[in-house]
Amino acid sequence: MDTTHLFIKGTFPSDMRRIAIVGTRKASAYAKTFAYTCAYELASRGFCIMSGLAFGIDAAAHRGALAAGGVTCAVLAHGLDTIAPEEHTHLALDILKHNGALISEYAEGTPAYPSQFLDRNRIISGLSEATIVIEAPRRSGAVHTGLHTLQSKKPLFVLPGSTASQQYAGSHLLIRSGGRLVGSLQDLFSDLGTSKYRNVKTSGGGPLTKTSDQYEQIIGCVQAAPSGCSVDTIAEHCTLKPQEVQAALAELILQGAIIEDGIGRYKITNI
Repeated sequence: MDTTHLFIKGTFPSDMRRIAIVGTRKASAYAKTFAYTCAYELASRGFCIMSGLAFGIDAAAHRGALAAGGVTCAVLAHGLDTIAPEEHTHLALDILKHNGALISEYAEGTPAYPSQFLDRNRIISGLSEATIVIEAPRRSGAVHTGLHTLQSKKPLFVLPGSTASQQYAGSHLLIRSGGRLVGSLQDLFSDLGTSKYRNVKTSGGGPLTKTSDQYEQIIGCVQAAPSGCSVDTIAEHCTLKPQEVQAALAELILQGAIIEDGIGRYKITNI
């Protein structure tokens, strides 16, 4: 996609591979954890993470990329003289501080109208070589991003969820429409043709390695609490950073060892 008609604040990474990570604003703890981990791992392999600075999945993806010491860009649905939501002003400044960019097709002074968010989603997809959709209800803007990706004949990857959950109704629609189901991060790396090894020095707060016994610590902590554990409880018990715990939990959930109960508590899977 040509960027000459876009307004850009910061440094647009034209020489980097760019991947979009999008999803619902009202995301579950599991979905936000997966988005953070996915962005962290891709950014640490040299990808720029594209998203929309919204609550939920977008913010988790931006933060995961920043934690990896990588680059992330936010496409906005209004002029670059304001930040929406206002609560993400600091996040936007962090993106700029770490060689990323804020992007918009609207001149300064243009407010955010509902229809402009759909246009914003088209730009996110257009600037990316592939899109990853994480937790999207049927009417989510992420569904529009995914459909635009398919229409552009670009790879679309979709994290599946419970068939009983309306939070994933849009995700499952995208899979039926031709999106590739994400079974694991390693499958994703293989499909993208990238290394399983990180090539960017991280800034801390990221995933643990699979060989680490800290995974066993986390599982042991969760096993000891039949009613489930929060991220903060696990972090305190295992003497880890909350970001490290979130990243490890995402991998353990994908492995089927742990489940998230929908209210931010994690339990051992009963098989």
